[in-house]
Order: sequence, then C-alpha cells, then structure tokens
Amino acid sequence: MDYNDRRIKLGKSVPDALVTDMLVYFSYLFCLGHIGSCMSAKCFTKFEKSDKSYCACDSSMEYSSLFMFSSVEALMLCSMRCSQTSSCVAYNFFTASKQCQLFNQTLKIYSSVSGCQYYFNKENHDATFLQSNIFSITVDNELSEVYINGDSVPIALYFPNAKNWMKTDAYNITGYLYALAIKSYNAGGAGGMIAKTSDNYMQTNTSWKCTNMYYDGWYKMDYDDSFWPHAIAGICESDKNPSRSNYSTLPLKKAFMKCSMRCSQSTNCVAYNFLTDSNQCQLFGKISMKYSLVPKTLFNQSLLITVDFKLAEFFVNGNSVPVESNFPNANEWTQIDSYQLVGPTYILAIKSHNTAAVDNYILTNTSWKCTNNSYAGWYEVDYDDSFWPDAIIGSKDSYSPAVSSIMKPAHWIVDSTDHGAEFYCRKKLMFVCFAIFSLFI
Repeated sequence: MDYNDRRIKLGKSVPDALVTDMLVYFSYLFCLGHIGSCMSAKCFTKFEKSDKSYCACDSSMEYSSLFMFSSVEALMLCSMRCSQTSSCVAYNFFTASKQCQLFNQTLKIYSSVSGCQYYFNKENHDATFLQSNIFSITVDNELSEVYINGDSVPIALYFPNAKNWMKTDAYNITGYLYALAIKSYNAGGAGGMIAKTSDNYMQTNTSWKCTNMYYDGWYKMDYDDSFWPHAIAGICESDKNPSRSNYSTLPLKKAFMKCSMRCSQSTNCVAYNFLTDSNQCQLFGKISMKYSLVPKTLFNQSLLITVDFKLAEFFVNGNSVPVESNFPNANEWTQIDSYQLVGPTYILAIKSHNTAAVDNYILTNTSWKCTNNSYAGWYEVDYDDSFWPDAIIGSKDSYSPAVSSIMKPAHWIVDSTDHGAEFYCRKKLMFVCFAIFSLFI
C-alpha cells in the first residue's frame, strides 16, 4: 500500500514527501502526551505494574482495525482517535492485530492479556489516586498479610497492633490503588476485620470477596476472584447485651421494616442488626466499633446425626428445629437421622441427653464447644461461647463400630465430664478469612 492510500485513511491531502514528516510529528506529540505535556490534547498513561501490562475487559464504545499501518503508526492513530473523541477516556491497543478499542467509561474489569495494552486519560481515571490517604484497619484476632496492588506491605514494620483487635493501625497509601488483599486469622469465636480509608472511598462491606481456602496468587492484581463468595457483614460483638427480637414468623421484608421501626421508636436505639437468614433483630444503644466479615460457609447440605440417648433440642442459626417432626430417630442412637440444611449455616446448637454428626465439612470433633451447664441464649447466633470447654471425643467411638463406620470421619463427642447428664454443644462456622477488594466492582 502506498502513501496515497494512507493519506485517504488519514483524511489528508499532502505531498508524498511530507507524509513521513507528518507521521514523525504525530509520534512526537504522542510521546509528549506520555510525559504530560500535550497542550490541549488528552494525555494517556499506560496501565502497567511491575513490568506487566494490563488490558481492559469492559465493553468498548468503538472498535477499529488498523492492519494496513505499522504497529507504531496504528498505536499513534488509535491514541489520536481517542483524543479527538470527546467521550473517549481510554483505549486498548492490540499490537499483533493492530486493533483499537475506545472506551467512554473508566476501567471496571481488567486482566493481563498477551499483546494488549490499556491506555487511560489521567483526568478521567477512576482508580483512586491517593496523594496521601490513611488506611485504618483492625482484625480479630491477627492481621497476617497485607498486599496493595500485589505488593506485600511488611506487617511488623507498619502494623504494630496486628495482634490486638482493640487497637487500629494506620497505613499511608499513595499512588493508584487497584486491588487490596488481606489475610487474617481468627483464633475462635466471632471474628473478622474492619477497615477504611480516611476519605471513606474504600471501606469493608459486602463488595469484598472472602474465602477460607488458600489459592496460589490470591493477592495478585490480575488474580481472578470471580468464584469467591461475597463477604457478609457479620455479628457485632462489642455490644454484649443488645435488645433482641425474633420475627421468624414474618416475611423477610415485613420483619426488616418492623426491626427498623422498632429502633426508630426507641429513644435509646442508635443502630440495629437485621439477620436475613433468621429474621432476627438486634437493637444497640451505642455505635458498635466492631463487626465481622465472614464467608458464607455451609450451603444447602444434608446433615446426618445420631445421639445417645436422646436428641432433645436442635437449633440452626439460632432458630429451633422441631425434633419430633424432623428427627424420628431422636431416641434411638443406633439409627441415623438426616436433616437438610437450607441456605448458609453459621451456627449449629444441639442439646442432648448423654452426639455424632455431620458431613465431611462440619465434623463432630474437638472443634465443637460442649458443656453440661445451661446458659440463657446458648443457642443464639451471637452467643459468646468462648468460655465453654472444647468437646472431647467420647469412648463410644470404640464400642459402636457400626454407627462410627457410617459417620466417619466424624466422632462421637461429649462434654468434658463424659457422664450421664444433659449437655449442650455448639459449632461456629467462622474461619481464617482471605479478603480481596477491587475498586472497580
């Protein structure tokens, strides 16, 4: 293809000898744009991190192929096209195919794609550029790792209160913030994390993704966390005695409205929790300084259980499950009952008379808490069982081989006394939480 053809594409009518000079001049303008000296033209910056280039995966407003030009010329023309289009704020350029994609909205989804490079106009870039923004965080019980844009931030150096959830740490974030990844550890009981930047642009909420599973590269900018579940706002623990109401007999929306109205009409109520899975309402007389972010754990699973000698009471997420209608073998330990858990399960609470259960995810073992004392609210979701002793594996494991073999790898568990009495057992499904947050959700 000769320069006359190129002039038609460029919309110019100039002598052949000037085309090369013109292209060089365009190239010069393009390069100036990268250092921010582009006069009235838009300035574009390459999106890259640690020598890795990234590409936008959003829907483009315009697409064109510049295969008749060299890679340098095609890139230059793509940049000019975006600069001259008032609604264009960024573009992708594919080196091999010389394809140009223009975008009229800022980056929401990105990935590392071979041969693709994303350029953005700084004035319209939606990733937060933090000249100096304080990031405050506290974790129950321990902050283990922090990554900003895939780079590790030394815990010992910058987070002196990493093991004390009663005190927040402050870290100064500068530059563009694309992804924040945090690993924390909960030693037991209600746990989680709470964090925010000083301008409130970034804060812990349900837009975070959380999992209790470890995955290679989970902290990297281009890690795909799309299959991770969203975090949930967990139970406030700092208010030890909230006013509680159970609206389990009402439809979800009506229960929520009633909870809100009750707080509004109570002179000393300043906040409330509403638990959508159980329609429970908790009113608070002060603003809570702590809440949990926990993954949705067990979902729609069958639970197998048998008790020696009697299954007396059974609670899921604080709601009573009628024993007589759901556990026909409650009085026969040689027969196993099956119960279908629907939706996410956070807490199991069981009262028995002198238990083994469930699938390979919630095993009856020493991670349960058991006691032979009765405490008010022992079955509630937010009941603090931290002072209860751990369950022990009972002797029945050894002389009930038929049942034990069916229930493996679960064990028979009892309270620490292991003698004939009523006893109570609880299992909290809250674990180590890896959290990653993207500013483009």
